[in-house]
Amino acid sequence: MTAVGGSKGEGSLQREALEAVVVVAAVVVLVLLVAPRALSTSVPLAVVASYSMEPTLHVGDLILVSGVGKPKVGDVIVFAAGGQLIVHRLVRIEESGAGLLYVTRGDYCYPGCLKDQYSPFPAGRAVGRVELVVPYVGIPKLLLEKLVMVLRGSPRPPAPA
Repeated sequence: MTAVGGSKGEGSLQREALEAVVVVAAVVVLVLLVAPRALSTSVPLAVVASYSMEPTLHVGDLILVSGVGKPKVGDVIVFAAGGQLIVHRLVRIEESGAGLLYVTRGDYCYPGCLKDQYSPFPAGRAVGRVELVVPYVGIPKLLLEKLVMVLRGSPRPPAPA
């Protein structure tokens, strides 16, 4: 208990800090457990790891992904390609005998660039649509991954978009 006009003791501040850490940890766990079901996607959160979507998305941006509904041309989507997740804009939807195909490209595209190396691909490889961006919050994750790679002596993996 603090006196009027007094300051909190060191033990009280430590307890409040611990309570804040516990609350944040509980929220993170809840989000990780509930988000995949609520957002209808196996990847509700992702971190942008390349410059291919500049200036819309930046390296280190945390993105919230939703699998609810079908993406429309112009949406930024996340899809699986070659064992990694790619974040690009949906520029065209094509129909084929095998079903719908998506054509995408990064916003950081040279003049005349009509599609990217991943397109077209079956619509079933789409994980979801980007719904929310939290700028640069994912940078610590990228730094930690880089540190682990350096410590393991792992070769540099191909940069996901």
